[in-house]
Amino acid sequence: MIVTKYSANGNDFIIFIAQEHKDRSDLARRLCHRQNGVGADGMVVVIPHTNYDFEWGILQLRWVKW
Repeated sequence: MIVTKYSANGNDFIIFIAQEHKDRSDLARRLCHRQNGVGADGMVVVIPHTNYDFEWGILQLRWVKW
């Protein structure tokens, strides 16, 4: 998995490309953790789509329950 971190205007997100839909809340929790992970406000997952170039989902830490 190639993970990229983007930061702007005081927010930072981890972005990566996936090939399938699945629950990634645990992965977001671990990667976004400021002390034990990469550290970010949330995670964006880019997924191929049959009718469009891609679709994306966002997991923000405030929405993912610890």
